Amino acid sequence: MIDKLISGVLAVVLVGCGDDGGGGGGVADAPQGGGDSAGSDSGGGSNLVDGVIVPVGGGMPPTTGKTFVIWPSDIGQGDFAYKYGEGTATATTFTANVTPPVPNDATFGGMLGVGFVVLVQSGTTLPDGVVPDSFFSSMV
Repeated sequence: MIDKLISGVLAVVLVGCGDDGGGGGGVADAPQGGGDSAGSDSGGGSNLVDGVIVPVGGGMPPTTGKTFVIWPSDIGQGDFAYKYGEGTATATTFTANVTPPVPNDATFGGMLGVGFVVLVQSGTTLPDGVVPDSFFSSMV
Protein backbone atom coordinates (compact mmCIF):
# COMPACT_ATOMS: atom_id res chain seq x y z
CA MET A 1 0.00 0.00 0.00
CA ILE A 2 0.94 3.64 -0.01
CA ASP A 3 2.65 3.29 3.39
CA LYS A 4 5.28 1.09 1.70
CA LEU A 5 6.47 3.94 -0.44
CA ILE A 6 6.46 7.51 0.78
CA SER A 7 4.71 9.56 -1.85
CA GLY A 8 6.97 12.52 -1.24
CA VAL A 9 10.01 12.05 -3.40
CA LEU A 10 13.27 12.25 -1.54
CA ALA A 11 15.02 13.35 -4.66
CA VAL A 12 18.74 13.53 -4.70
CA VAL A 13 20.40 14.26 -7.98
CA LEU A 14 23.40 12.05 -8.53
CA VAL A 15 25.18 13.12 -11.66
CA GLY A 16 26.84 10.34 -13.63
CA CYS A 17 29.42 11.81 -15.93
CA GLY A 18 32.59 9.77 -15.59
CA ASP A 19 35.27 9.97 -18.22
CA ASP A 20 35.30 6.21 -18.79
CA GLY A 21 31.73 6.06 -20.12
CA GLY A 22 30.68 4.00 -17.12
CA GLY A 23 28.94 6.80 -15.26
CA GLY A 24 30.65 8.18 -12.25
CA GLY A 25 29.21 10.74 -10.12
CA GLY A 26 29.37 13.51 -7.72
CA VAL A 27 26.51 14.30 -5.41
CA ALA A 28 24.52 17.46 -5.81
CA ASP A 29 22.56 18.82 -2.86
CA ALA A 30 18.83 18.27 -3.04
CA PRO A 31 16.55 21.30 -2.86
CA GLN A 32 15.96 22.76 0.60
CA GLY A 33 19.22 21.42 2.00
CA GLY A 34 18.26 17.72 2.04
CA GLY A 35 21.25 16.06 0.44
CA ASP A 36 24.49 16.57 2.24
CA SER A 37 27.25 14.43 0.84
CA ALA A 38 30.39 12.82 2.11
CA GLY A 39 32.97 10.66 0.46
CA SER A 40 34.86 10.87 -2.77
CA ASP A 41 33.64 10.87 -6.36
CA SER A 42 37.03 10.02 -7.81
CA GLY A 43 35.98 6.45 -8.63
CA GLY A 44 36.16 3.40 -6.43
CA GLY A 45 35.04 5.32 -3.34
CA SER A 46 31.52 5.82 -2.17
CA ASN A 47 29.02 8.60 -1.95
CA LEU A 48 26.86 8.72 1.12
CA VAL A 49 23.75 10.81 0.75
CA ASP A 50 21.73 11.69 3.83
CA GLY A 51 18.81 13.88 4.68
CA VAL A 52 15.63 14.52 6.60
CA ILE A 53 12.32 12.78 5.93
CA VAL A 54 9.34 15.14 5.72
CA PRO A 55 5.99 13.33 5.46
CA VAL A 56 3.55 14.71 2.89
CA GLY A 57 -0.01 13.86 1.94
CA GLY A 58 -0.93 12.56 5.39
CA GLY A 59 1.32 9.48 5.17
CA MET A 60 3.64 8.60 7.99
CA PRO A 61 7.01 6.92 7.39
CA PRO A 62 7.77 3.64 9.15
CA THR A 63 9.86 3.77 12.33
CA THR A 64 12.68 2.01 10.48
CA GLY A 65 13.07 1.33 6.80
CA LYS A 66 15.41 1.01 3.87
CA THR A 67 16.23 3.32 1.02
CA PHE A 68 16.85 2.38 -2.59
CA VAL A 69 18.28 4.67 -5.24
CA ILE A 70 16.16 4.28 -8.38
CA TRP A 71 17.53 5.67 -11.65
CA PRO A 72 15.26 6.36 -14.63
CA SER A 73 17.08 5.47 -17.83
CA ASP A 74 16.76 4.97 -21.54
CA ILE A 75 19.66 3.64 -23.55
CA GLY A 76 17.82 3.24 -26.84
CA GLN A 77 15.74 0.22 -25.83
CA GLY A 78 12.84 2.06 -24.20
CA ASP A 79 12.67 3.62 -20.79
CA PHE A 80 13.15 1.65 -17.59
CA ALA A 81 14.13 2.01 -13.94
CA TYR A 82 17.44 0.78 -12.58
CA LYS A 83 18.24 0.20 -8.90
CA TYR A 84 21.78 1.01 -7.83
CA GLY A 85 22.47 2.01 -4.24
CA GLU A 86 20.69 1.59 -0.96
CA GLY A 87 20.76 2.56 2.68
CA THR A 88 18.73 2.84 5.85
CA ALA A 89 16.08 5.12 7.26
CA THR A 90 14.37 6.07 10.48
CA ALA A 91 11.08 7.94 10.80
CA THR A 92 12.97 11.23 10.46
CA THR A 93 16.26 10.64 8.58
CA PHE A 94 17.71 8.59 5.73
CA THR A 95 21.02 7.57 4.19
CA ALA A 96 21.81 6.01 0.83
CA ASN A 97 25.18 4.81 -0.39
CA VAL A 98 26.14 4.81 -4.07
CA THR A 99 29.56 3.44 -4.96
CA PRO A 100 30.98 5.00 -8.13
CA PRO A 101 31.08 4.48 -10.94
CA VAL A 102 27.35 4.38 -11.55
CA PRO A 103 26.59 1.64 -14.11
CA ASN A 104 26.10 2.89 -17.65
CA ASP A 105 22.63 1.28 -17.74
CA ALA A 106 21.59 3.56 -14.86
CA THR A 107 22.42 6.67 -16.87
CA PHE A 108 21.26 8.19 -20.10
CA GLY A 109 24.04 6.75 -22.25
CA GLY A 110 26.73 7.49 -19.66
CA MET A 111 26.09 11.21 -19.98
CA LEU A 112 23.72 11.94 -17.08
CA GLY A 113 22.22 9.98 -14.23
CA VAL A 114 19.44 11.11 -11.92
CA GLY A 115 18.84 8.94 -8.87
CA PHE A 116 15.70 9.14 -6.77
CA VAL A 117 16.01 8.00 -3.18
CA VAL A 118 12.87 6.08 -2.23
CA LEU A 119 11.83 4.82 1.19
CA VAL A 120 10.60 1.22 1.53
CA GLN A 121 9.76 -1.13 4.40
CA SER A 122 12.84 -2.58 6.12
CA GLY A 123 12.21 -6.14 4.88
CA THR A 124 12.05 -5.15 1.21
CA THR A 125 14.71 -6.63 -1.05
CA LEU A 126 15.65 -5.63 -4.57
CA PRO A 127 18.91 -6.55 -6.30
CA ASP A 128 20.88 -3.96 -8.24
CA GLY A 129 19.83 -3.89 -11.88
CA VAL A 130 16.76 -3.26 -14.01
CA VAL A 131 13.70 -3.00 -11.75
CA PRO A 132 10.86 -5.31 -12.80
CA ASP A 133 7.45 -3.65 -13.28
CA SER A 134 6.04 -5.99 -10.61
CA PHE A 135 8.15 -4.21 -7.98
CA PHE A 136 6.31 -0.95 -8.58
CA SER A 137 2.93 -2.69 -8.69
CA SER A 138 3.56 -4.09 -5.21
CA MET A 139 4.40 -0.63 -3.84
CA VAL A 140 1.04 1.06 -4.46
